Amino acid sequence: MEFSGYDASLNRRRLDALERGAREYLHDAVGPAKREEWFGWRPMSCDDLPILGPVPGQRHLWLATGHGMLGVSMSTATAQLLADLILGRAPAIDPAPYRVDRFA
Repeated sequence: MEFSGYDASLNRRRLDALERGAREYLHDAVGPAKREEWFGWRPMSCDDLPILGPVPGQRHLWLATGHGMLGVSMSTATAQLLADLILGRAPAIDPAPYRVDRFA
């Protein structure tokens, strides 16, 4: 992960480093042909906690975002929490720290 603000250009040095790292572990790190190079901004929140739960004033709209680099590792807990909330069950963890309206 790289903190570069809102720079929308590809960082050749970072891309080359990722490719070199992949070559250490993969037989064919790039594949038969390089198709494209791209980047994307990580879904992070300003307080570094995920944003989970219903969107105030928007019926049937729920958010599960802001996991930064931990989306895969937090996915099952996020899914369980949202499923409990959506279905009206008592959640296994306190959803308060992750509420959307904490920014209001």
